[in-house]
Amino acid sequence: MIKDYLYTIGKYLSPAQKDEVLKEIEANLYDYLEENFGTKEYAEEEIEKAIKSMGHPRKVAEAYMNGPRCLIGPAYIDTYWLVLKIAFIGTAIGLTVANILPYLKQRMAYSFS
Repeated sequence: MIKDYLYTIGKYLSPAQKDEVLKEIEANLYDYLEENFGTKEYAEEEIEKAIKSMGHPRKVAEAYMNGPRCLIGPAYIDTYWLVLKIAFIGTAIGLTVANILPYLKQRMAYSFS
């Protein structure tokens, strides 16, 4: 569970600072676990509580970033990428249909002859 949390945080960090920041966050998580639950094998609930105390992965990553992600604007960057992906998929589907229709038209004309 901790590895998944760290992986998600790492997606929001720049490659230059990723390794160092993830090591620090992991150390902070284990410090929290040790302070609150002692030194032992931690249960899922205890790990989940530690992760919740850290906060959402994006917010944690933003706290360590040198500056905001400003391609479009910090508030809209994720929406921008979503719209871009949808437009790309729509274009790919449109081009596929446009290339298949002439072939189907030719096949249908040939079958009626």
